[in-house]
Amino acid sequence: MKHLRKPSALPRAARHRLIAALAPARARLIAKVCYPVRSRWSATVRYAAVLDGHTLSLHAVLPPGVREGVEGRAAQLTVSRRGKRHRVPVRVYRDRDSRLVMDATVLLGSDLDGVPVRPGRWRLTLVLRGPRGRKHIPLALAVPPTPYGGPTRPMTTCPRTGMRHRAGRTVTGRLRLVCATPAAQAEVARTELRYTGADVEFRVLGTRRSRWEVEFASGGRSLTRRAAHLGDGLLRVSLPVEDMFPRRPKENWTLYARPIKGGPRVALGRRLHDVRNPLRVFAIRHIVMAVGEGRIMRVQPRYTTAGTLRFTCEQMPEMHEVRR
Repeated sequence: MKHLRKPSALPRAARHRLIAALAPARARLIAKVCYPVRSRWSATVRYAAVLDGHTLSLHAVLPPGVREGVEGRAAQLTVSRRGKRHRVPVRVYRDRDSRLVMDATVLLGSDLDGVPVRPGRWRLTLVLRGPRGRKHIPLALAVPPTPYGGPTRPMTTCPRTGMRHRAGRTVTGRLRLVCATPAAQAEVARTELRYTGADVEFRVLGTRRSRWEVEFASGGRSLTRRAAHLGDGLLRVSLPVEDMFPRRPKENWTLYARPIKGGPRVALGRRLHDVRNPLRVFAIRHIVMAVGEGRIMRVQPRYTTAGTLRFTCEQMPEMHEVRR
């Protein structure tokens, strides 16, 4: 007799919609009820952000109940979950307003010789050593981190491992670190243009698949080429430039990595960075290619605002027409 799998209470999409619908009410509950109570004995977090995808930076004001004598003593931030506990040294000092404050910088990921966090929600606690022994202080977050303006943006995905990290909070307003497994994505490492063709080097994160092909899609047309392994997780594919000659004056081609043995495709692009507008920053020169007798096209690689790599192929007049 076959074992039947127990269906989940709600499909993933419906669960996400429900969480989004309840988010405003949850935020009001934390701000009006839970946080004012917790802040009496917790350190108030003024800044919490994950920088460069794998560095958690914190700044908090200690509660009034912390007495003199903790400055200069050994202080630690514990990162704990399900019996696993990691300790990171922090700095405790007095700011310009004579308040006791703490600064912490936590490197995340064993591959980077940092805290070996795994997917899940991790509790953060400040441990102080004073004249009367140790004191454990939770961290309270009044307002969740919001993106700031400027040419860069917060980066929550590690460019080396693909792990995702963000600063969150519990329903009681306590700060926590949320870690998630890498999402499948194809990150472009290098683009090489020649007068006779072009190559794209990339790596695929968030999946154990090893054999890949690249699909070139444009307005109903689709071309497929096998990706070659270069070592160290890098893959390379050569553009089929002769088959990409536009049937209209101009065509846009989007590249997708797809497992050879079947599976969802992933758009090639550059996303593991903190640049807000990849279209402007990661500009690539165009090149004119001769792809056959009497066929000349202008090839312009570019990144969209979402970071997806796109090749724009445009028909060019023949050389004898240019000379006229």
